[in-house]
Amino acid sequence: MRRPPLLLALLPLLAPPALAQSAQPTPPPVHVAPPPAAAQVNLADLLHRLAYNTPDSEELLEERLSSFTMTSFTEELDGKGRVKHNKLRVTRVHHEGERRVAQLVHAEDDGQDTTEKTRAELEKRGQAEDQKKNEKGLSFPVPFIARSQPLHHFTLVGPDKNDPTKVVVHFEPADRKGTDVMVGDAVVDPQTAMLQWLRLRPTKYQSSLVDRIDVEMRFRVEPGVGAVVQRIVGEGDGGLLFVRRHRRSTVTFTDVVFKPARASEGTP
Repeated sequence: MRRPPLLLALLPLLAPPALAQSAQPTPPPVHVAPPPAAAQVNLADLLHRLAYNTPDSEELLEERLSSFTMTSFTEELDGKGRVKHNKLRVTRVHHEGERRVAQLVHAEDDGQDTTEKTRAELEKRGQAEDQKKNEKGLSFPVPFIARSQPLHHFTLVGPDKNDPTKVVVHFEPADRKGTDVMVGDAVVDPQTAMLQWLRLRPTKYQSSLVDRIDVEMRFRVEPGVGAVVQRIVGEGDGGLLFVRRHRRSTVTFTDVVFKPARASEGTP
């Protein structure tokens, strides 16, 4: 596991003092090639590698994901931004033969344990319906996957202000607007062509009752798979004229188990 920079800085202080070796000559420093400057990044090449390194969430669900735990925490806010209600749901998704099954592990409403009550409600409503709802949320379109890139126009903005070794890429509709067409910005590692995070909003909403949806997605690198979503934070407003709702949700994915890669998969 990679150590945080602060821990690396403290290692010399934690190490035991050198003995007789201190008098020996210091070995020459190892020179590592610096990451390319933003001006040197070829956007077309970067997008090509991003398409390969960013798996389609629908394909992940169908072909690569064996099991995972999804934890969602949703808050309903009033007009002043104060929390009115909150819900916590922990769901374990796994395969039983060819069937994908979602099982509720834990539920809370406003801090009160409602696991048994929620399980009964799910049974009455039907697990299949709830599973489709969960999977619809997991299949949020990312502009950098191969099938979404033609729908977007991309611009290389420059280095990320928090980490100059990364670059910011802006995306917007190439032509039409739609629920599958996004506008926003992403931070990308130009050396590995891996997504770090992105902020986006749809250019068209699925319902006329929705006024705004802002989404932030954080990614992690899974060897042999690519950049996979680790956390999604969404915030939105909507409702009727006198019945307004403001919600904020955080979804995290843990205990993720992938199926073995196909033998035919290779490098771009």
